[in-house]
Amino acid sequence: MGDSNIDDSRDIMNQGVCRIQPSIPRANRHTHDTDADNNRPPGALSGIAVVMVLTGIPLLSTVEGSIGAAISGDLLLSLKYLFYFGTGVLMFASGWGLARLKKWALYGTILSLITFIVIVLEEGVFNPYPFSLKRVWAFIGTAMNLMMLIYLLSPDTRDRFE
Repeated sequence: MGDSNIDDSRDIMNQGVCRIQPSIPRANRHTHDTDADNNRPPGALSGIAVVMVLTGIPLLSTVEGSIGAAISGDLLLSLKYLFYFGTGVLMFASGWGLARLKKWALYGTILSLITFIVIVLEEGVFNPYPFSLKRVWAFIGTAMNLMMLIYLLSPDTRDRFE
């Protein structure tokens, strides 16, 4: 205690020489529970990214139908399946990029949601049967896609990508 080689830390702290700063990293504004400006949950973008990836995976399997249709000589059906496959690739890649807040993924997601609305309407609404469960799912899917589009096109969401 009386050793002159040992500094008294209280003296140093009182002199203002040693200032202890906590090394807490700054929180990302997208990781808060709610966004203070508009109370939107931050998980909405992550949820859309998961939906995009999970919707794109089954569409990737349509390449088999395209090959089968091309072998049988039905060019129109083959092009339809290739369109489905391309939409699946776009949805899968956009979902991956959306989870990482990439600007290109925002545009890819918007484009793939619009093309998926076309697919859902073509499969569910324009079928020869007057009423089917496919039509109900088509309207539900279209409504979900439109809600995702409205959320992605809002200025607050677009600002997160800049």
